[in-house]
Amino acid sequence: MTKRQNVPTLFESIVIISVLILYYCFSINGHIILAHCGFLIFSAYAFFKQRKQMVFKIRRSVSPFIFSAISFFITKMFATWHFNNKYGIFKENLDFSVAVWAACISCTVVLCLPLFCQSVKFACQAFHSGHTILSFRCAIYSCSCILLIVVLGYAYQKAEQYDLWLLWLDAYRYSDCNMTQNGYAIRKDSEICYRFIFHSLFQMELKAYPVPKP
Repeated sequence: MTKRQNVPTLFESIVIISVLILYYCFSINGHIILAHCGFLIFSAYAFFKQRKQMVFKIRRSVSPFIFSAISFFITKMFATWHFNNKYGIFKENLDFSVAVWAACISCTVVLCLPLFCQSVKFACQAFHSGHTILSFRCAIYSCSCILLIVVLGYAYQKAEQYDLWLLWLDAYRYSDCNMTQNGYAIRKDSEICYRFIFHSLFQMELKAYPVPKP
């Protein structure tokens, strides 16, 4: 939108002044709701007049938030499945670990999809560029995207080896798991709890013990 389009017309100037006068008149008489209705009506008129530009701006600003929300929901769902399938922990016993693991999935697995799309795009440009140097440049970009996918896949596998540390975020010293000594435990299901055993700074294991849920 140009600067000329941002300058209100004579009609719009008259309408704006009228809205402000009506706002003042209604406000001093205690009609607060009616006073603000003028703002809404003028805003609706301006939106309708510039609806194409406004819809484009709304789509451009709202779409990333919607995509982020959907992505987080899907990754959190997969994170819950991950801990349930690997350790048999029920969903209601998982909280912080799922959120952090969802972030790990977003930073590794989810990023692979746009990288793969970019790799295909660069590969197509390499085959149809019609210029040798340009083809080589696009081919290098395509290979770089594939290499990043491999690196992210390796990073995800390494993160899986240390996912117990994420489970520790949901462990408690005082809970219905009834720890008899200093330590942390997380409930697996209604009958069994896991106790965290630390062997070293980077080594940890889970030991199951029966504790019926009250």
